[in-house]
Amino acid sequence: MILPEGGLLVDRVEQELRSRVARMAAAGETVLPMERELAAEYEVSLKTVRTALKDLKKERVLRSVPGKGTFIVLETDRQRLTLVLSRDIKHPVAAIATQTILEVLRQRGAPGAVCVVENGRSDWASLGFAPRDVGGVLALGSAMDPAWLAELHGDGVPVAVLGDFACTTRQSPVCHQVIPDNRAASYLATRHLLQAGHRRVLLACWGNETAWGRDLVRGYREALEEVGIPVDPAYILTLPSVRFDPNTAHYLEDLGAIQEGVDRMLAGPEAPTAVVHNSALQIQAQAMMRTYFHDRFDPASAVAVSYLELLESGYLNGDEAWAAAVPYRELVNLALGLLEDGKANDTPALLTVDKYRLWRRTEGRWRVA
Repeated sequence: MILPEGGLLVDRVEQELRSRVARMAAAGETVLPMERELAAEYEVSLKTVRTALKDLKKERVLRSVPGKGTFIVLETDRQRLTLVLSRDIKHPVAAIATQTILEVLRQRGAPGAVCVVENGRSDWASLGFAPRDVGGVLALGSAMDPAWLAELHGDGVPVAVLGDFACTTRQSPVCHQVIPDNRAASYLATRHLLQAGHRRVLLACWGNETAWGRDLVRGYREALEEVGIPVDPAYILTLPSVRFDPNTAHYLEDLGAIQEGVDRMLAGPEAPTAVVHNSALQIQAQAMMRTYFHDRFDPASAVAVSYLELLESGYLNGDEAWAAAVPYRELVNLALGLLEDGKANDTPALLTVDKYRLWRRTEGRWRVA
């Protein structure tokens, strides 16, 4: 029977069942007694037993086979979830990235679940999953709290971050981290425009003050210096944050005081003739070119730096476009490899992916240029 030690009766039954399952698994036993037998043995109601079993089944410690009984799921047979963390699934960039991750998981035959984290940090209870239920955590890095992900990593579950954290410095990784080589991306995009004959190239990106943004600036500088063109700080434009309204599927653009300087630059005799930008979607690029730059740049003189899968999903018509892009699936597969091959207490790995190629979109398809 279950002794009255305080607390909810169902919780004490559940704890006894956990201990029983551990003993049975160690002895090589795999089938629990019938629910009525357990209720009689513990001297509790059938409803109490079923409630206690429900949580264990939810955690995949047990599984029911109709007509046969309740079976223990051995640790070696338990396929655990890859938990995908995102701050804002309504934002189209995050939505496309998450969809790509889930597609890769399906291709690998691995289960995955998406969890939207509102405040940058959370706990297992609010995520709705127990640590034993999760084989790994894959987080979209921007705006995630590094300290919280380090705590998850320390809880015994491997954690991999896709991309950089939205911070000004790049420190030693607190968990596994896979980042694209943004320096290579902006270098490739700028070099392409220089080879096309442009000599005044504008770098206009969100997040130039972040670690990954500084990589964009570095690659841009290297491409200019390679051909002897001095870097003009006026041609490095840090764009303000862009708000996306999911109700109208529209980016709300507001340069504020920056717009006057942009207008003077575009009207001056040394106005830039080409631009490197980090718009991941067509709606972003069109709104930026129209609002910020008054459609001064034609498609051939504007090159995006982004992920290929985002571009493929985010450009929905046949307009011409150029991009220096890396396949996002490369990053996802590398991150999943770290989760599968590593252990939570391993030294966190930082992988930088340099597989950027120049792509051109014509007739509705992206092709290597």
